Amino acid sequence: MTKIALIGIILMISALLLGWVTFFRCPTEMSVNIGWFDTADAGMRASIPELASAVQRCPKTELYRIIWIGPGENGEPLQRSTLYYRKSSAVAYEQDAFSGASERGYIVDDAAIQAVANKGGTLSDFAGYDKSRK
Repeated sequence: MTKIALIGIILMISALLLGWVTFFRCPTEMSVNIGWFDTADAGMRASIPELASAVQRCPKTELYRIIWIGPGENGEPLQRSTLYYRKSSAVAYEQDAFSGASERGYIVDDAAIQAVANKGGTLSDFAGYDKSRK
């Protein structure tokens, strides 16, 4: 019985340490590259579940940038991204990664990001959750 209790305590301490390290290891700004997509729509749809995962994994991060690569106007590779600014709760599209939002975004919370991710949505699906337009 003593060995089982000791093993249980060691496992609990290990789990707590792993959770602590994971929680406090998150960067202030996070950029994740998810690969090549043939269209901006496909990249956007793939980026939102990744964003939801990042927001859940690192809730204290201030800026999330989920990057994908796709063809530009002349077929050249172009980095695009989905941005989420935690402080202002703004989610937006960046046509050229690291250049800033390309169009007006939406003011949403983490639950809205998860909801849009769950339905395989795109940026325009945030309109129904937008707190700035209500």
